Amino acid sequence: MLNNFINELESLKDYSDFYSFIVTFYKLLEKFTSKVLSAGYLSHPDISLFDHSRITAALSLCFEEGDVDKPILMIKGDITGIQDYIYGELYKMENIAKRLRARSFFIHLILETISQYYLDKLNIFPPNILYLGGGHFILIVPNNENSRKLVVNLENEVSKKLIDSYLGKISFVQAFLELSEKEFIIDFEESFNKLENLINNKKRQKNVGILKELFLTEFHAAKIRDFNEKISSQEELLGKKLVKSKWILQVIYDPLQTFKISENLEPIPFEKFFTYYFLVQEASELENLITSNAKAKYISIINLNETNFLEIKGRKIFENIAFEYWFIGNYVPTNNNEVMSFEDLAKLESENYPLLGILRLDVDNLGAVFRFGLKEKELKEKKFTPSRVAYLSRELNIFFEWYINELAKKHSIYIAYSGGDDVFVVGNWYKILLFAKDLREEFHKFSSRNNYLSLSGGILFTKPNFPISQAAILAGEQEKMAKRTKDPLEKDRIGIFDVSFSWSDFDLYIQKAEQILEVIKTTNGKNKEELIPRSFIHSLLNLTKRSFDRMGRINVYEFIKSKNKILYQFARRKVTDNVITKENIVNGQKILNDALYNLALDFLRNPEPEEFYKKFQLTASIILYKTRR
Repeated sequence: MLNNFINELESLKDYSDFYSFIVTFYKLLEKFTSKVLSAGYLSHPDISLFDHSRITAALSLCFEEGDVDKPILMIKGDITGIQDYIYGELYKMENIAKRLRARSFFIHLILETISQYYLDKLNIFPPNILYLGGGHFILIVPNNENSRKLVVNLENEVSKKLIDSYLGKISFVQAFLELSEKEFIIDFEESFNKLENLINNKKRQKNVGILKELFLTEFHAAKIRDFNEKISSQEELLGKKLVKSKWILQVIYDPLQTFKISENLEPIPFEKFFTYYFLVQEASELENLITSNAKAKYISIINLNETNFLEIKGRKIFENIAFEYWFIGNYVPTNNNEVMSFEDLAKLESENYPLLGILRLDVDNLGAVFRFGLKEKELKEKKFTPSRVAYLSRELNIFFEWYINELAKKHSIYIAYSGGDDVFVVGNWYKILLFAKDLREEFHKFSSRNNYLSLSGGILFTKPNFPISQAAILAGEQEKMAKRTKDPLEKDRIGIFDVSFSWSDFDLYIQKAEQILEVIKTTNGKNKEELIPRSFIHSLLNLTKRSFDRMGRINVYEFIKSKNKILYQFARRKVTDNVITKENIVNGQKILNDALYNLALDFLRNPEPEEFYKKFQLTASIILYKTRR
């Protein structure tokens, strides 16, 4: 690895543009040192060399250029309205898959654009970004009179640009703290919490600094209609090209320059920030775009989900151009290089009964983990430090913006949004169950099976033509229901059919369905004694559902009636009390097949029948949907 690092470092020696060199060198360090211990001699080394080095570099700039008593300005910027923007106003179902993916990627681009705008205006560098992802960023800036004035103006400037560009669909808020060396390093936990409280208060006062401009701004219906049509066409183009693209070309112009480009090259424009992005599939197209933008102030070639980002460097045309890589959760199933529609997704393994599965999911108590979780029990070593927060944040981003693509590919899942700790995905109803199981298990491994760093989610099954914005809300309600526990530290659950499952129960009830499905598949009507008819499962489902009212509360009278009818249903299949109270073997032969025997035990010998009746809906639904003709 050291030789590879040296070889790639050699390729940077010809840079004459300092900022482009810094950006490229920074990403090279991330690639090779983000998994190297910063202090392997410690008893609990848990910070990477990369994160330790970048925080040290940022602080060095603050100590050199900041005020003596409070040299550090810690800034948090937050884009608000993300959920409404991504999921809202998707009324037309055509091309909805492409548009949904495009919207989530657009949020990624606007966050990158605003953070880059801050770096440029404040004359700072990528190491000064403590965290970026999930719709917000935290910067460490030298605190001096000039920086403070710029930061106050920047919030109003960015807010006004977003209003002008996106008619209030998304907004921007900012909070900052002036910190001494001690407040940032020794008392970082308190400072971090104070900044969080400030930004949460600012979210209730969006655009307060530009109220006068807002009142003077006219929003004509025709303007809004034209804007929506323009955005829709851009979303469809972006959603289509994103699947095929290997690179993103970022082009930033000086405000005094005019952006001009030939009509056949279609940028993703952020005109108010003088920034443009191009999705690129071929290296030859990169060369044409660089030639067309030769007078730009800054150009960066960004590899998507690929760390071999310097592989094309070396040709003269790429001199003084920055090279980077971004991780983004962008996998979508394709068919003939086209994004699969939701209708086609629903038919995967379910031709006879096409249904979509919608999954919303996030990390439980993540704010509490950052605020209170990074501590040593014996307090011998202070754990809540800038480096540890930066490291944990970056690692979470890698999981939810890169590794999640591997799981999505395995299960043919459409990633609508995955950033920070928030996930929204769409897929075939059965594949979404398996994906949810795998994602939780992989995250559990990622967290070293730390029970206090857990996931909770909600799943909704729906027809493919059901409005996606409404599906997102309903899946979110299932997620909230799953998180509604007596102990806030014992979430780690998944909600479906208005029932909250622990992840182990979720897995167990899927296994119950698979065992019964295997019997149905292997017997296929040949052995009537062992066959578990579909109608039998349907009857059991109806009887269990009757035992509860609309609020999910037990109805004792209906419960007793259903229990007696269930006894009768099993007795008809020679499942008697005598059979299930003894071994299921006579003279070396099984009386019942394992699936029917286990099902009988679940219904007739379960110590918690009410709980089983509720959760049986998952098992029954899988069987009925899978066997529908």
